[in-house]
Amino acid sequence: MDSPARGAWRPARALALTAVTVVLAASAHAAAGGMLPSLWALSALTVPTACVAVLLTRRRLSTPLVLGVLGAGQFLLHQGFAVLATDAHCSTSGTGHHQSIDACSTAVHHDPTSGMLLAHVLATLVTGLLLARGEQVLWALADRLDPVLPVVARLNLPVAPRLPRPPEPLPTRPRIVDVAVPVRRGPPARVRAAT
Repeated sequence: MDSPARGAWRPARALALTAVTVVLAASAHAAAGGMLPSLWALSALTVPTACVAVLLTRRRLSTPLVLGVLGAGQFLLHQGFAVLATDAHCSTSGTGHHQSIDACSTAVHHDPTSGMLLAHVLATLVTGLLLARGEQVLWALADRLDPVLPVVARLNLPVAPRLPRPPEPLPTRPRIVDVAVPVRRGPPARVRAAT
Protein backbone atom coordinates (compact mmCIF):
# COMPACT_ATOMS: atom_id res chain seq x y z
CA MET A 1 0.00 0.00 0.00
CA ASP A 2 1.29 3.44 -0.86
CA SER A 3 1.99 5.78 1.99
CA PRO A 4 -0.99 8.07 2.68
CA ALA A 5 1.37 10.98 2.04
CA ARG A 6 1.74 10.13 -1.66
CA GLY A 7 -0.02 8.38 -4.47
CA ALA A 8 -3.80 8.47 -4.70
CA TRP A 9 -4.17 8.78 -0.94
CA ARG A 10 -2.77 12.29 -0.70
CA PRO A 11 -5.33 13.99 -2.97
CA ALA A 12 -8.12 12.06 -1.23
CA ARG A 13 -6.90 13.25 2.18
CA ALA A 14 -6.53 16.84 0.91
CA LEU A 15 -10.04 16.72 -0.56
CA ALA A 16 -11.47 15.44 2.72
CA LEU A 17 -9.70 18.15 4.73
CA THR A 18 -10.84 20.88 2.31
CA ALA A 19 -14.43 19.67 2.18
CA VAL A 20 -14.70 19.33 5.95
CA THR A 21 -13.19 22.78 6.54
CA VAL A 22 -15.38 24.63 4.01
CA VAL A 23 -18.63 22.76 4.67
CA LEU A 24 -18.14 23.01 8.42
CA ALA A 25 -17.46 26.74 8.25
CA ALA A 26 -20.41 27.42 5.94
CA SER A 27 -22.89 25.31 7.87
CA ALA A 28 -21.85 26.64 11.29
CA HIS A 29 -21.92 30.20 9.93
CA ALA A 30 -25.40 29.75 8.43
CA ALA A 31 -26.74 27.87 11.48
CA ALA A 32 -25.71 30.76 13.72
CA GLY A 33 -27.57 33.27 11.53
CA GLY A 34 -24.73 34.56 9.35
CA MET A 35 -25.17 35.37 5.67
CA LEU A 36 -23.32 33.21 3.17
CA PRO A 37 -21.73 34.69 0.04
CA SER A 38 -22.62 33.63 -3.48
CA LEU A 39 -21.55 30.26 -4.85
CA TRP A 40 -18.77 31.92 -6.88
CA ALA A 41 -17.38 33.64 -3.78
CA LEU A 42 -17.62 30.38 -1.84
CA SER A 43 -15.67 28.65 -4.61
CA ALA A 44 -13.06 31.40 -4.53
CA LEU A 45 -12.58 30.77 -0.79
CA THR A 46 -12.35 27.02 -1.37
CA VAL A 47 -9.33 27.24 -3.71
CA PRO A 48 -6.81 28.61 -1.16
CA THR A 49 -8.21 26.22 1.43
CA ALA A 50 -7.51 23.32 -0.94
CA CYS A 51 -3.97 24.58 -1.61
CA VAL A 52 -3.21 24.63 2.12
CA ALA A 53 -4.72 21.14 2.51
CA VAL A 54 -2.51 19.77 -0.29
CA LEU A 55 0.58 21.21 1.38
CA LEU A 56 -0.36 19.81 4.78
CA THR A 57 -1.17 16.28 3.60
CA ARG A 58 2.38 15.57 2.52
CA ARG A 59 2.91 14.22 6.03
CA ARG A 60 0.92 12.59 8.82
CA LEU A 61 -1.61 14.94 10.45
CA SER A 62 -1.74 14.76 14.24
CA THR A 63 -4.90 15.50 16.22
CA PRO A 64 -3.66 18.93 17.42
CA LEU A 65 -2.67 19.84 13.85
CA VAL A 66 -6.08 18.82 12.46
CA LEU A 67 -7.86 20.80 15.19
CA GLY A 68 -5.58 23.79 14.56
CA VAL A 69 -6.16 23.68 10.80
CA LEU A 70 -9.92 23.42 11.24
CA GLY A 71 -9.94 26.21 13.85
CA ALA A 72 -7.88 28.53 11.67
CA GLY A 73 -10.04 27.61 8.69
CA GLN A 74 -13.20 28.43 10.64
CA PHE A 75 -11.85 31.84 11.64
CA LEU A 76 -10.52 32.78 8.20
CA LEU A 77 -13.54 31.48 6.31
CA HIS A 78 -15.88 33.25 8.76
CA GLN A 79 -14.07 36.52 7.99
CA GLY A 80 -14.28 35.79 4.27
CA PHE A 81 -17.99 34.98 4.50
CA ALA A 82 -18.65 38.18 6.42
CA VAL A 83 -16.77 40.35 3.90
CA LEU A 84 -18.11 38.69 0.76
CA ALA A 85 -21.69 38.43 2.04
CA THR A 86 -21.49 42.11 3.07
CA ASP A 87 -20.36 43.10 -0.43
CA ALA A 88 -23.25 41.19 -1.98
CA HIS A 89 -25.70 42.65 0.55
CA CYS A 90 -24.44 46.23 0.06
CA SER A 91 -24.77 46.09 -3.70
CA THR A 92 -28.44 45.09 -3.61
CA SER A 93 -29.87 46.64 -0.45
CA GLY A 94 -32.01 49.77 -0.20
CA THR A 95 -33.46 52.01 -2.82
CA GLY A 96 -32.00 55.29 -1.62
CA HIS A 97 -28.43 56.31 -0.94
CA HIS A 98 -28.88 56.54 2.85
CA GLN A 99 -30.64 53.19 3.17
CA SER A 100 -27.77 51.50 1.33
CA ILE A 101 -25.11 53.13 3.53
CA ASP A 102 -27.00 52.22 6.72
CA ALA A 103 -27.44 48.59 5.63
CA CYS A 104 -23.76 48.30 4.70
CA SER A 105 -22.49 49.87 7.88
CA THR A 106 -24.68 47.55 9.94
CA ALA A 107 -23.42 44.52 8.03
CA VAL A 108 -19.77 45.61 8.14
CA HIS A 109 -19.79 46.11 11.89
CA HIS A 110 -21.44 42.76 12.46
CA ASP A 111 -19.92 41.14 15.52
CA PRO A 112 -20.22 37.39 15.85
CA THR A 113 -22.67 36.43 18.53
CA SER A 114 -21.78 33.98 21.24
CA GLY A 115 -24.07 31.46 19.52
CA MET A 116 -22.11 31.68 16.29
CA LEU A 117 -18.81 31.39 18.12
CA LEU A 118 -20.05 28.41 20.11
CA ALA A 119 -21.38 26.74 16.94
CA HIS A 120 -18.00 27.14 15.23
CA VAL A 121 -16.07 25.81 18.24
CA LEU A 122 -18.29 22.78 18.84
CA ALA A 123 -18.44 21.85 15.18
CA THR A 124 -14.67 22.24 14.89
CA LEU A 125 -13.99 20.02 17.90
CA VAL A 126 -16.36 17.22 16.90
CA THR A 127 -15.39 17.18 13.23
CA GLY A 128 -11.70 17.65 13.96
CA LEU A 129 -11.65 14.66 16.29
CA LEU A 130 -13.46 12.51 13.71
CA LEU A 131 -11.12 13.60 10.93
CA ALA A 132 -8.05 13.03 13.11
CA ARG A 133 -9.33 9.55 14.00
CA GLY A 134 -9.79 8.74 10.32
CA GLU A 135 -6.26 9.94 9.68
CA GLN A 136 -4.92 7.67 12.44
CA VAL A 137 -6.80 4.67 11.08
CA LEU A 138 -5.51 5.26 7.55
CA TRP A 139 -1.88 5.53 8.70
CA ALA A 140 -2.25 2.47 10.95
CA LEU A 141 -3.60 0.48 8.00
CA ALA A 142 -0.68 1.64 5.84
CA ASP A 143 1.80 0.69 8.57
CA ARG A 144 0.28 -2.79 8.94
CA LEU A 145 0.13 -3.51 5.22
CA ASP A 146 3.55 -2.08 4.38
CA PRO A 147 5.61 -5.09 5.58
CA VAL A 148 3.10 -7.62 4.23
CA LEU A 149 2.77 -6.44 0.63
CA PRO A 150 6.41 -6.99 -0.46
CA VAL A 151 6.27 -10.55 0.94
CA VAL A 152 3.07 -11.27 -0.97
CA ALA A 153 4.64 -9.87 -4.13
CA ARG A 154 7.65 -12.21 -3.77
CA LEU A 155 5.59 -15.35 -3.25
CA ASN A 156 5.37 -17.64 -6.21
CA LEU A 157 1.68 -18.21 -6.01
CA PRO A 158 0.35 -20.73 -8.49
CA VAL A 159 -1.21 -19.04 -11.40
CA ALA A 160 -3.92 -20.67 -13.42
CA PRO A 161 -2.46 -21.86 -16.71
CA ARG A 162 -3.35 -19.85 -19.69
CA LEU A 163 -5.31 -21.58 -22.33
CA PRO A 164 -3.64 -21.58 -25.72
CA ARG A 165 -5.04 -19.11 -28.09
CA PRO A 166 -6.87 -20.62 -30.99
CA PRO A 167 -4.97 -20.29 -34.23
CA GLU A 168 -5.96 -17.39 -36.34
CA PRO A 169 -7.88 -18.47 -39.43
CA LEU A 170 -5.96 -18.35 -42.67
CA PRO A 171 -7.08 -15.66 -45.01
CA THR A 172 -9.46 -17.12 -47.53
CA ARG A 173 -9.32 -16.44 -51.20
CA PRO A 174 -12.48 -15.59 -53.01
CA ARG A 175 -14.02 -18.75 -54.28
CA ILE A 176 -14.18 -19.10 -58.02
CA VAL A 177 -17.22 -20.88 -59.26
CA ASP A 178 -16.99 -22.67 -62.58
CA VAL A 179 -20.16 -22.13 -64.50
CA ALA A 180 -20.67 -23.99 -67.73
CA VAL A 181 -21.35 -21.35 -70.33
CA PRO A 182 -21.89 -22.53 -73.83
CA VAL A 183 -19.31 -21.13 -76.14
CA ARG A 184 -20.50 -20.11 -79.57
CA ARG A 185 -18.22 -19.24 -82.32
CA GLY A 186 -19.17 -17.65 -85.48
CA PRO A 187 -22.08 -15.49 -86.58
CA PRO A 188 -25.52 -15.81 -85.06
CA ALA A 189 -27.84 -18.47 -86.44
CA ARG A 190 -29.98 -16.03 -88.45
CA VAL A 191 -27.03 -14.64 -90.21
CA ARG A 192 -25.88 -18.12 -91.17
CA ALA A 193 -29.27 -19.05 -92.61
CA ALA A 194 -29.38 -16.00 -94.82
CA THR A 195 -26.08 -16.79 -96.44
